Amino acid sequence: MTKLNPQRQKLVIVGNGMVSHRLCLRLVESGALQTYDVIVLGEEPRRAYDRVHLTDFFKTRSVDPLYLCDDDWYRDNNITLHTGTAVVSIDRETRVVHSSDGIARSYDRLVLATGSAPFVPRIENDDVEGVFVYRTIEDLEAIIEHASRASSAAVLGGGLLGLEAAKAALDLGLNTSVVELADRLMPTQLDAEGGAVLRRKIEELGIRVYPGERTAACLGETTLSGLLFASGEVLNTDMLIISAGIRPRDELARSAGLNVGERGGIVVDDTMATSDPNIYAVGEVASFDGRCFGLVAPCYAMVDVLVGQLAAGEDSRFSANTPPTALKLLGVEVGAFGDCFARGDHTDTAKAVGGIFPGQPPKREKTAMDTAALFANKTKIALAANVLLRAKTHGRLTAGKLLRLESGVCGPWHDGRRGPCGRRQ
Repeated sequence: MTKLNPQRQKLVIVGNGMVSHRLCLRLVESGALQTYDVIVLGEEPRRAYDRVHLTDFFKTRSVDPLYLCDDDWYRDNNITLHTGTAVVSIDRETRVVHSSDGIARSYDRLVLATGSAPFVPRIENDDVEGVFVYRTIEDLEAIIEHASRASSAAVLGGGLLGLEAAKAALDLGLNTSVVELADRLMPTQLDAEGGAVLRRKIEELGIRVYPGERTAACLGETTLSGLLFASGEVLNTDMLIISAGIRPRDELARSAGLNVGERGGIVVDDTMATSDPNIYAVGEVASFDGRCFGLVAPCYAMVDVLVGQLAAGEDSRFSANTPPTALKLLGVEVGAFGDCFARGDHTDTAKAVGGIFPGQPPKREKTAMDTAALFANKTKIALAANVLLRAKTHGRLTAGKLLRLESGVCGPWHDGRRGPCGRRQ
Protein backbone atom coordinates (compact mmCIF):
# COMPACT_ATOMS: atom_id res chain seq x y z
CA MET A 1 0.00 0.00 0.00
CA THR A 2 1.22 3.49 -0.85
CA LYS A 3 2.29 5.50 2.19
CA LEU A 4 0.47 8.83 2.47
CA ASN A 5 2.39 12.06 3.08
CA PRO A 6 0.75 14.30 5.69
CA GLN A 7 2.34 17.35 4.03
CA ARG A 8 0.36 16.86 0.82
CA GLN A 9 -3.35 17.31 0.13
CA LYS A 10 -5.57 14.25 -0.11
CA LEU A 11 -7.30 13.77 -3.44
CA VAL A 12 -9.91 11.01 -3.33
CA ILE A 13 -11.33 9.70 -6.62
CA VAL A 14 -14.58 7.75 -6.43
CA GLY A 15 -14.83 5.33 -9.34
CA ASN A 16 -12.27 3.26 -11.21
CA GLY A 17 -13.46 3.23 -14.81
CA MET A 18 -11.91 4.60 -17.97
CA VAL A 19 -12.34 8.24 -16.96
CA SER A 20 -10.91 7.65 -13.49
CA HIS A 21 -7.89 5.91 -14.99
CA ARG A 22 -7.41 8.74 -17.48
CA LEU A 23 -7.50 11.21 -14.61
CA CYS A 24 -4.83 9.25 -12.72
CA LEU A 25 -2.70 9.07 -15.84
CA ARG A 26 -2.92 12.81 -16.45
CA LEU A 27 -2.20 13.58 -12.81
CA VAL A 28 0.97 11.49 -13.02
CA GLU A 29 2.03 13.17 -16.27
CA SER A 30 1.38 16.66 -14.87
CA GLY A 31 3.49 16.11 -11.77
CA ALA A 32 0.45 16.60 -9.53
CA LEU A 33 1.51 13.78 -7.23
CA GLN A 34 4.05 16.19 -5.76
CA THR A 35 1.02 18.06 -4.40
CA TYR A 36 -1.56 15.33 -3.84
CA ASP A 37 -1.79 11.92 -2.26
CA VAL A 38 -4.25 10.17 -4.56
CA ILE A 39 -6.65 7.47 -3.39
CA VAL A 40 -8.96 5.66 -5.85
CA LEU A 41 -12.02 3.76 -4.63
CA GLY A 42 -13.50 1.42 -7.23
CA GLU A 43 -16.70 -0.59 -6.81
CA GLU A 44 -15.85 -3.29 -9.36
CA PRO A 45 -13.55 -6.13 -8.25
CA ARG A 46 -10.81 -5.32 -10.78
CA ARG A 47 -8.73 -2.41 -12.01
CA ALA A 48 -9.85 -0.16 -14.87
CA TYR A 49 -10.58 -1.78 -18.22
CA ASP A 50 -11.58 -0.59 -21.68
CA ARG A 51 -15.37 -0.55 -21.72
CA VAL A 52 -15.45 0.87 -25.27
CA HIS A 53 -14.08 -2.44 -26.59
CA LEU A 54 -16.11 -4.58 -24.22
CA THR A 55 -17.33 -6.72 -27.11
CA ASP A 56 -13.77 -8.03 -27.62
CA PHE A 57 -14.30 -10.07 -24.45
CA PHE A 58 -16.50 -12.43 -26.44
CA LYS A 59 -13.54 -13.27 -28.68
CA THR A 60 -10.84 -13.74 -26.05
CA ARG A 61 -12.99 -14.72 -23.03
CA SER A 62 -10.34 -12.89 -21.03
CA VAL A 63 -10.32 -9.44 -19.45
CA ASP A 64 -6.53 -9.18 -19.66
CA PRO A 65 -6.38 -7.51 -23.12
CA LEU A 66 -8.92 -4.94 -21.93
CA TYR A 67 -7.00 -3.71 -18.89
CA LEU A 68 -5.82 -0.11 -19.26
CA CYS A 69 -2.67 -0.67 -17.23
CA ASP A 70 -0.53 -3.33 -15.59
CA ASP A 71 -1.44 -4.67 -12.19
CA ASP A 72 1.38 -2.69 -10.57
CA TRP A 73 0.79 0.62 -12.35
CA TYR A 74 -1.06 2.35 -9.51
CA ARG A 75 1.47 1.29 -6.87
CA ASP A 76 4.43 2.17 -9.11
CA ASN A 77 2.99 5.69 -9.50
CA ASN A 78 2.25 6.16 -5.79
CA ILE A 79 -1.52 5.94 -6.20
CA THR A 80 -3.52 3.95 -3.67
CA LEU A 81 -6.18 1.80 -5.38
CA HIS A 82 -8.94 -0.03 -3.52
CA THR A 83 -11.04 -2.32 -5.73
CA GLY A 84 -14.32 -3.86 -4.63
CA THR A 85 -14.86 -0.81 -2.43
CA ALA A 86 -18.03 1.21 -2.93
CA VAL A 87 -18.41 4.65 -1.39
CA VAL A 88 -21.73 4.72 0.46
CA SER A 89 -21.87 8.31 1.74
CA ILE A 90 -20.12 11.66 1.73
CA ASP A 91 -19.90 13.93 4.75
CA ARG A 92 -19.24 17.33 3.19
CA GLU A 93 -18.95 19.14 6.52
CA THR A 94 -16.07 17.01 7.77
CA ARG A 95 -14.80 16.14 4.25
CA VAL A 96 -14.98 12.42 4.79
CA VAL A 97 -16.17 9.58 2.55
CA HIS A 98 -17.53 6.38 4.06
CA SER A 99 -17.08 3.16 2.09
CA SER A 100 -18.37 -0.40 2.09
CA ASP A 101 -15.20 -1.67 3.82
CA GLY A 102 -16.20 0.28 6.92
CA ILE A 103 -13.37 2.83 6.61
CA ALA A 104 -13.85 6.60 6.74
CA ARG A 105 -11.36 8.45 4.54
CA SER A 106 -10.78 12.20 4.71
CA TYR A 107 -10.21 14.35 1.64
CA ASP A 108 -9.15 17.85 0.69
CA ARG A 109 -10.45 17.45 -2.86
CA LEU A 110 -12.97 14.84 -3.97
CA VAL A 111 -13.60 13.75 -7.56
CA LEU A 112 -16.75 11.80 -8.43
CA ALA A 113 -16.15 9.63 -11.48
CA THR A 114 -18.90 7.12 -10.78
CA GLY A 115 -19.96 6.82 -14.42
CA SER A 116 -23.36 5.47 -15.33
CA ALA A 117 -25.59 2.44 -14.99
CA PRO A 118 -27.75 0.74 -17.63
CA PHE A 119 -31.20 2.20 -18.05
CA VAL A 120 -33.77 -0.58 -17.73
CA PRO A 121 -37.20 0.48 -18.98
CA ARG A 122 -40.30 -0.74 -17.20
CA ILE A 123 -41.16 -4.13 -18.69
CA GLU A 124 -43.67 -6.53 -17.17
CA ASN A 125 -42.25 -9.89 -16.05
CA ASP A 126 -38.64 -8.85 -16.66
CA ASP A 127 -37.38 -10.98 -13.77
CA VAL A 128 -37.59 -14.25 -15.73
CA GLU A 129 -34.39 -16.12 -16.51
CA GLY A 130 -32.71 -14.98 -19.71
CA VAL A 131 -32.85 -11.19 -19.25
CA PHE A 132 -29.51 -9.37 -19.02
CA VAL A 133 -27.97 -5.92 -19.08
CA TYR A 134 -24.79 -5.16 -21.03
CA ARG A 135 -22.34 -3.12 -19.00
CA THR A 136 -19.67 -5.02 -17.04
CA ILE A 137 -17.44 -8.08 -17.42
CA GLU A 138 -19.75 -9.92 -15.04
CA ASP A 139 -22.71 -9.11 -17.32
CA LEU A 140 -20.86 -10.54 -20.32
CA GLU A 141 -19.90 -13.70 -18.46
CA ALA A 142 -23.56 -14.28 -17.62
CA ILE A 143 -24.59 -13.67 -21.25
CA ILE A 144 -22.02 -16.16 -22.54
CA GLU A 145 -23.16 -18.80 -20.07
CA HIS A 146 -26.83 -18.45 -21.02
CA ALA A 147 -26.09 -18.26 -24.76
CA SER A 148 -24.67 -21.79 -24.63
CA ARG A 149 -28.20 -23.10 -24.28
CA ALA A 150 -30.04 -20.52 -26.41
CA SER A 151 -30.61 -20.16 -30.15
CA SER A 152 -31.84 -16.57 -30.43
CA ALA A 153 -31.40 -13.21 -28.76
CA ALA A 154 -33.11 -9.84 -28.88
CA VAL A 155 -31.28 -6.64 -28.03
CA LEU A 156 -33.37 -3.84 -26.56
CA GLY A 157 -31.81 -0.63 -27.83
CA GLY A 158 -30.51 0.42 -31.23
CA GLY A 159 -27.91 2.93 -30.09
CA LEU A 160 -24.14 2.57 -30.10
CA LEU A 161 -23.94 0.11 -27.21
CA GLY A 162 -27.02 -1.78 -28.35
CA LEU A 163 -25.52 -2.44 -31.76
CA GLU A 164 -22.33 -3.60 -30.08
CA ALA A 165 -24.43 -6.02 -28.04
CA ALA A 166 -26.10 -7.22 -31.25
CA LYS A 167 -22.68 -7.92 -32.71
CA ALA A 168 -21.80 -9.93 -29.61
CA ALA A 169 -24.99 -11.98 -29.90
CA LEU A 170 -24.31 -12.59 -33.58
CA ASP A 171 -20.75 -13.72 -32.79
CA LEU A 172 -22.20 -16.17 -30.26
CA GLY A 173 -24.07 -17.85 -33.12
CA LEU A 174 -27.50 -16.57 -32.10
CA ASN A 175 -30.30 -15.44 -34.39
CA THR A 176 -30.28 -11.78 -33.48
CA SER A 177 -32.89 -9.02 -33.47
CA VAL A 178 -32.65 -5.37 -32.46
CA VAL A 179 -35.66 -3.62 -30.93
CA GLU A 180 -35.56 0.20 -30.87
CA LEU A 181 -38.21 2.50 -29.42
CA ALA A 182 -37.29 5.33 -31.80
CA ASP A 183 -38.10 5.16 -35.49
CA ARG A 184 -34.47 4.50 -36.51
CA LEU A 185 -31.16 3.09 -35.33
CA MET A 186 -28.64 5.33 -33.57
CA PRO A 187 -31.31 8.01 -33.02
CA THR A 188 -28.92 10.29 -31.13
CA GLN A 189 -26.28 10.37 -33.87
CA LEU A 190 -28.22 9.85 -37.11
CA ASP A 191 -31.29 11.45 -38.64
CA ALA A 192 -33.98 9.41 -40.41
CA GLU A 193 -32.08 9.25 -43.69
CA GLY A 194 -28.82 8.07 -42.15
CA GLY A 195 -30.66 5.65 -39.87
CA ALA A 196 -32.39 4.06 -42.87
CA VAL A 197 -29.07 3.44 -44.60
CA LEU A 198 -27.62 1.87 -41.47
CA ARG A 199 -30.69 -0.33 -40.99
CA ARG A 200 -30.44 -1.64 -44.54
CA LYS A 201 -26.80 -2.55 -44.12
CA ILE A 202 -27.34 -4.26 -40.76
CA GLU A 203 -30.27 -6.26 -42.07
CA GLU A 204 -28.05 -7.45 -44.91
CA LEU A 205 -25.97 -9.14 -42.18
CA GLY A 206 -28.98 -11.18 -41.09
CA ILE A 207 -30.03 -9.09 -38.08
CA ARG A 208 -33.71 -8.24 -37.88
CA VAL A 209 -34.53 -4.68 -36.88
CA TYR A 210 -37.77 -3.62 -35.17
CA PRO A 211 -37.89 0.20 -35.04
CA GLY A 212 -40.67 2.09 -33.32
CA GLU A 213 -41.56 -0.80 -31.03
CA ARG A 214 -42.03 -0.56 -27.27
CA THR A 215 -41.46 -3.77 -25.34
CA ALA A 216 -44.40 -4.21 -22.97
CA ALA A 217 -43.71 -7.60 -21.40
CA CYS A 218 -41.38 -10.57 -21.26
CA LEU A 219 -43.13 -13.87 -22.00
CA GLY A 220 -42.52 -17.12 -20.13
CA GLU A 221 -43.24 -18.33 -16.62
CA THR A 222 -39.70 -18.84 -15.32
CA THR A 223 -37.55 -18.62 -18.46
CA LEU A 224 -37.85 -16.08 -21.28
CA SER A 225 -39.65 -17.36 -24.37
CA GLY A 226 -40.44 -14.13 -26.17
CA LEU A 227 -41.30 -10.43 -26.07
CA LEU A 228 -44.69 -8.79 -26.31
CA PHE A 229 -44.64 -5.39 -28.01
CA ALA A 230 -47.14 -2.66 -27.17
CA SER A 231 -48.38 -3.01 -30.75
CA GLY A 232 -49.47 -6.56 -29.95
CA GLU A 233 -46.76 -8.23 -32.03
CA VAL A 234 -44.81 -11.09 -30.41
CA LEU A 235 -41.11 -11.73 -31.00
CA ASN A 236 -39.99 -15.24 -30.05
CA THR A 237 -36.56 -15.20 -28.43
CA ASP A 238 -34.54 -17.10 -25.83
CA MET A 239 -32.59 -14.11 -24.51
CA LEU A 240 -33.08 -10.41 -23.96
CA ILE A 241 -30.04 -8.13 -23.69
CA ILE A 242 -31.05 -4.68 -22.46
CA SER A 243 -28.91 -1.87 -23.80
CA ALA A 244 -31.44 0.94 -23.89
CA GLY A 245 -29.18 3.76 -22.77
CA ILE A 246 -27.50 4.79 -19.56
CA ARG A 247 -28.31 6.85 -16.52
CA PRO A 248 -25.69 8.77 -14.52
CA ARG A 249 -24.87 7.26 -11.15
CA ASP A 250 -25.51 10.39 -9.15
CA GLU A 251 -26.99 8.79 -6.03
CA LEU A 252 -23.98 9.74 -3.89
CA ALA A 253 -24.29 13.36 -4.93
CA ARG A 254 -28.02 13.39 -4.24
CA SER A 255 -27.63 11.98 -0.75
CA ALA A 256 -24.84 14.50 -0.05
CA GLY A 257 -27.00 17.43 -1.13
CA LEU A 258 -25.06 18.37 -4.27
CA ASN A 259 -26.98 19.94 -7.13
CA VAL A 260 -28.14 17.45 -9.76
CA GLY A 261 -29.70 18.04 -13.16
CA GLU A 262 -33.37 17.66 -14.01
CA ARG A 263 -32.51 14.61 -16.11
CA GLY A 264 -29.92 13.36 -13.65
CA GLY A 265 -26.20 13.90 -13.42
CA ILE A 266 -24.12 15.99 -11.04
CA VAL A 267 -24.26 19.63 -12.09
CA VAL A 268 -20.79 21.03 -12.86
CA ASP A 269 -19.49 24.32 -14.18
CA ASP A 270 -16.90 24.65 -16.94
CA THR A 271 -14.08 23.89 -14.47
CA MET A 272 -15.82 20.59 -13.50
CA ALA A 273 -16.59 21.92 -10.00
CA THR A 274 -19.89 20.91 -8.41
CA SER A 275 -22.02 23.06 -6.11
CA ASP A 276 -19.42 22.23 -3.44
CA PRO A 277 -16.11 23.90 -4.41
CA ASN A 278 -14.13 21.00 -2.92
CA ILE A 279 -15.93 18.36 -4.97
CA TYR A 280 -15.62 17.80 -8.74
CA ALA A 281 -17.34 15.46 -11.15
CA VAL A 282 -16.10 14.13 -14.49
CA GLY A 283 -17.28 11.62 -17.06
CA GLU A 284 -20.74 10.24 -17.66
CA VAL A 285 -21.97 11.29 -14.23
CA ALA A 286 -21.27 15.00 -14.84
CA SER A 287 -24.05 17.24 -16.14
CA PHE A 288 -22.81 20.33 -17.95
CA ASP A 289 -25.26 22.85 -19.35
CA GLY A 290 -28.09 20.38 -18.73
CA ARG A 291 -26.43 17.56 -20.63
CA CYS A 292 -24.57 14.36 -19.75
CA PHE A 293 -22.06 12.81 -22.14
CA GLY A 294 -21.84 9.12 -22.94
CA LEU A 295 -18.93 9.20 -25.39
CA VAL A 296 -15.30 8.90 -24.38
CA ALA A 297 -13.96 12.02 -26.11
CA PRO A 298 -15.90 14.67 -24.13
CA CYS A 299 -15.34 12.72 -20.90
CA TYR A 300 -11.59 12.74 -21.49
CA ALA A 301 -11.81 16.46 -22.30
CA MET A 302 -13.35 16.97 -18.85
CA VAL A 303 -10.35 15.21 -17.33
CA ASP A 304 -7.92 17.53 -19.11
CA VAL A 305 -9.81 20.55 -17.82
CA LEU A 306 -9.81 19.24 -14.25
CA VAL A 307 -6.11 18.40 -14.28
CA GLY A 308 -5.43 21.89 -15.60
CA GLN A 309 -7.36 23.31 -12.66
CA LEU A 310 -5.91 21.03 -9.97
CA ALA A 311 -2.32 20.63 -11.04
CA ALA A 312 -1.18 22.94 -13.77
CA GLY A 313 -2.69 26.20 -12.54
CA GLU A 314 -4.35 26.67 -15.91
CA ASP A 315 -7.62 28.49 -16.45
CA SER A 316 -8.85 25.62 -18.61
CA ARG A 317 -12.55 25.44 -19.39
CA PHE A 318 -14.86 22.76 -20.75
CA SER A 319 -17.05 23.39 -23.78
CA ALA A 320 -19.88 21.13 -24.89
CA ASN A 321 -19.30 20.99 -28.63
CA THR A 322 -20.86 18.00 -30.39
CA PRO A 323 -18.03 15.51 -30.89
CA PRO A 324 -17.62 13.68 -34.20
CA THR A 325 -18.45 10.00 -34.15
CA ALA A 326 -16.60 7.58 -36.41
CA LEU A 327 -16.78 3.91 -35.63
CA LYS A 328 -17.35 0.49 -37.08
CA LEU A 329 -20.52 -1.37 -36.14
CA LEU A 330 -20.90 -4.98 -37.28
CA GLY A 331 -18.45 -4.29 -40.08
CA VAL A 332 -20.35 -1.17 -41.18
CA GLU A 333 -18.43 2.10 -41.04
CA VAL A 334 -20.48 4.91 -39.51
CA GLY A 335 -19.56 8.56 -39.18
CA ALA A 336 -21.52 11.47 -37.73
CA PHE A 337 -20.26 15.05 -37.53
CA GLY A 338 -21.96 17.97 -35.86
CA ASP A 339 -25.66 18.20 -34.98
CA CYS A 340 -27.70 15.94 -37.24
CA PHE A 341 -30.91 17.63 -36.11
CA ALA A 342 -29.96 21.17 -37.15
CA ARG A 343 -32.66 23.00 -39.09
CA GLY A 344 -32.55 25.57 -41.84
CA ASP A 345 -30.94 26.00 -45.24
CA HIS A 346 -27.44 25.80 -43.80
CA THR A 347 -26.31 23.13 -41.40
CA ASP A 348 -23.12 22.17 -39.60
CA THR A 349 -23.99 18.50 -40.05
CA ALA A 350 -22.38 15.76 -42.08
CA LYS A 351 -22.99 12.05 -41.93
CA ALA A 352 -21.93 8.93 -43.73
CA VAL A 353 -22.83 5.30 -43.33
CA GLY A 354 -20.86 2.49 -44.92
CA GLY A 355 -19.11 4.87 -47.28
CA ILE A 356 -22.47 6.04 -48.64
CA PHE A 357 -23.45 9.67 -48.20
CA PRO A 358 -27.25 10.02 -48.17
CA GLY A 359 -28.81 12.60 -50.47
CA GLN A 360 -27.87 13.73 -53.94
CA PRO A 361 -24.90 16.11 -53.77
CA PRO A 362 -23.61 17.79 -56.93
CA LYS A 363 -21.95 15.31 -59.24
CA ARG A 364 -18.64 17.17 -59.18
CA GLU A 365 -18.28 16.36 -55.44
CA LYS A 366 -19.01 12.63 -55.63
CA THR A 367 -15.51 11.31 -56.14
CA ALA A 368 -14.07 13.46 -53.38
CA MET A 369 -16.75 12.31 -50.97
CA ASP A 370 -16.27 8.66 -51.81
CA THR A 371 -12.57 9.06 -51.11
CA ALA A 372 -13.28 10.96 -47.89
CA ALA A 373 -15.54 8.16 -46.66
CA LEU A 374 -12.52 6.08 -45.65
CA PHE A 375 -12.92 6.75 -41.97
CA ALA A 376 -9.64 5.19 -40.88
CA ASN A 377 -7.73 8.31 -41.89
CA LYS A 378 -8.55 11.26 -39.67
CA THR A 379 -7.75 13.83 -42.31
CA LYS A 380 -10.24 12.15 -44.59
CA ILE A 381 -12.84 12.27 -41.87
CA ALA A 382 -12.46 16.04 -41.77
CA LEU A 383 -12.55 16.18 -45.54
CA ALA A 384 -15.70 14.06 -45.56
CA ALA A 385 -17.43 16.59 -43.34
CA ASN A 386 -16.12 19.55 -45.33
CA VAL A 387 -16.98 18.19 -48.76
CA LEU A 388 -20.47 17.10 -47.78
CA LEU A 389 -21.16 20.43 -46.14
CA ARG A 390 -20.10 22.23 -49.32
CA ALA A 391 -22.30 19.92 -51.36
CA LYS A 392 -25.32 20.53 -49.15
CA THR A 393 -24.98 24.31 -49.08
CA HIS A 394 -23.99 24.54 -52.77
CA GLY A 395 -21.36 27.07 -51.94
CA ARG A 396 -18.39 27.97 -49.81
CA LEU A 397 -18.61 27.59 -46.07
CA THR A 398 -17.98 30.40 -43.67
CA ALA A 399 -16.11 29.80 -40.46
CA GLY A 400 -19.38 29.95 -38.57
CA LYS A 401 -20.85 27.11 -40.61
CA LEU A 402 -17.86 24.82 -40.25
CA LEU A 403 -17.81 21.84 -38.05
CA ARG A 404 -15.17 21.98 -35.36
CA LEU A 405 -13.38 18.75 -34.69
CA GLU A 406 -12.38 19.32 -31.08
CA SER A 407 -10.16 16.26 -30.98
CA GLY A 408 -7.56 18.24 -32.93
CA VAL A 409 -8.31 16.50 -36.22
CA CYS A 410 -7.71 19.08 -38.91
CA GLY A 411 -9.25 21.73 -36.69
CA PRO A 412 -11.80 24.23 -38.01
CA TRP A 413 -11.67 25.15 -41.70
CA HIS A 414 -12.05 28.72 -42.90
CA ASP A 415 -12.83 30.34 -46.23
CA GLY A 416 -9.75 30.55 -48.38
CA ARG A 417 -7.38 29.54 -45.61
CA ARG A 418 -5.26 26.45 -45.29
CA GLY A 419 -6.32 24.03 -42.57
CA PRO A 420 -3.91 22.33 -40.15
CA CYS A 421 -3.75 19.31 -42.42
CA GLY A 422 -2.20 21.44 -45.18
CA ARG A 423 -5.17 21.31 -47.55
CA ARG A 424 -7.25 24.23 -48.64
CA GLN A 425 -10.98 24.28 -48.42
